Amino acid sequence: MGVILNPASPTVEDQLREAGYLPDIGPGTNAMVKFAARRVPPPTDLYIGVDDSIVINWTSSSSGNSLVVSARFLDPEGNIKTHQWTLSGQTPYTTLQSAYKLTEGFLLNVTAWWNNSGVTQRGQSYVEVFLTRNNTGTPVPYAVLIQGYVWGSRALSWPGSPFEDATSGRGSINQQQETSPATGTEFSLFVPTGALWLIRGFQFQLSTSSTGGTRQQGWALAGPGATFTVYNYIYNFTQAASTLILYAAALKVGVDDYAVIANHGDTSLPEMVMLSGWEFRTKNTNLLAGDQYSNIQVMWEEWLLPTL
Repeated sequence: MGVILNPASPTVEDQLREAGYLPDIGPGTNAMVKFAARRVPPPTDLYIGVDDSIVINWTSSSSGNSLVVSARFLDPEGNIKTHQWTLSGQTPYTTLQSAYKLTEGFLLNVTAWWNNSGVTQRGQSYVEVFLTRNNTGTPVPYAVLIQGYVWGSRALSWPGSPFEDATSGRGSINQQQETSPATGTEFSLFVPTGALWLIRGFQFQLSTSSTGGTRQQGWALAGPGATFTVYNYIYNFTQAASTLILYAAALKVGVDDYAVIANHGDTSLPEMVMLSGWEFRTKNTNLLAGDQYSNIQVMWEEWLLPTL
């Protein structure tokens, strides 16, 4: 707390010093601003009582990682104390909740970060830290401190870090080589429970057997149980028996799919967010028992959906 004084009014200064708001400063100082040395107000308005707890909700897309949350307190005697909690044992796409009793006093700051390199991208680990009181049953948030993604060397801290919803901003970018399905069967890839996806690109090969007529390839984005097809696409050309064609698609890329060029057929993807349980699948109008999908690769952007 700053006090601006008029040098011509020593009586005011003497009164402030006598009341304990000014330190004893020797003669000769020309300072116009002086600070209280006693009866200093607390540095924060967030007071923690004996019935208060800190609650940490942590959601991650991978296992085997550890989250660290630390805090600093000013106790009633004026001592600064620290706490640190390490969370592990995370089940992917499931929110882990932990609650801890706090030291009575003024909460100075809280920070959440990783202590390993398991999470390297934004969108892979979402953290929420809040205060609750009389922690019995489902914790009620009385003061939210931290809410956002942590990854790599990027930490979140209260006060200072802005709040962020789990589905805002950029998600994590993932690319994966998928296992080929059995001969004569279609391929499917499902959005895990607890996540949102935006497929940014894919490719797959279809090798047709020597029997039967032509095939016409397609793919679909469908809701749970494949009963709700949101987007259905069929390429504008056919594939003959005993041939190999690589099919591909990418987000926001305008391409012509009316012909196969060098055994390669391309098209564009719709910008459509897929909910938990939704499916990306291949779809051929005349898939035969000897036909085989292979070299399947999918790239998607992912956001987490905390379950608490």
